[in-house]
Amino acid sequence: MVRTELLPPSELLQTGIAVVLQDGARLTCPPLVAADQKCGGLIARAVAAAGFDGRNGEVLPIPAPAGTTLDMLILVGARGASKPLDFRKCGAAIAVLPQVLNAG
Repeated sequence: MVRTELLPPSELLQTGIAVVLQDGARLTCPPLVAADQKCGGLIARAVAAAGFDGRNGEVLPIPAPAGTTLDMLILVGARGASKPLDFRKCGAAIAVLPQVLNAG
């Protein structure tokens, strides 16, 4: 069973799987920016290499990202989301993650 928990930003990249909403390709979540700086930009490089641009509903899983102790970092695009229906698309992308991750 998957346990879901909202954590304060200071604990976001500590352990397990972290899901972060991104409104573009540039990393903006402060703990994620700090982790990326700590590992010499490898997270931003992975984002760029995958062509992730943060469009609404886009998903990018990054296994065991450098600069963190995570098992998986999952970026979910939210660019342009401003209406409830837009955020439902983000939520739908997050809701299917357990099935997608266990399918591989």
